[in-house]
Amino acid sequence: MSDAFVLTQIANLQALVTAHMASSLEAANAGIQSYTVDSGQDRNTAVRYSVAEVQRTVARIMDQIEMFEARLSGSNIVRVEPGF
Repeated sequence: MSDAFVLTQIANLQALVTAHMASSLEAANAGIQSYTVDSGQDRNTAVRYSVAEVQRTVARIMDQIEMFEARLSGSNIVRVEPGF
């Protein structure tokens, strides 16, 4: 992967973290528990994430950022996850 591509991915992921946290905070502050979007063809209901779900999602995105940053510096990351 080229450095430009990796830098773009890092910027995109950082923006995703910021947007995810901001929208979750905004929904929580407004007291919104769920909302429905009706496009005319289908209807989708979204439920506000719990704090724990937001933290898990942000942690996964941050892991991806760390991986891309390691690629830029030439470092290796070894990820060990339990199989249970």
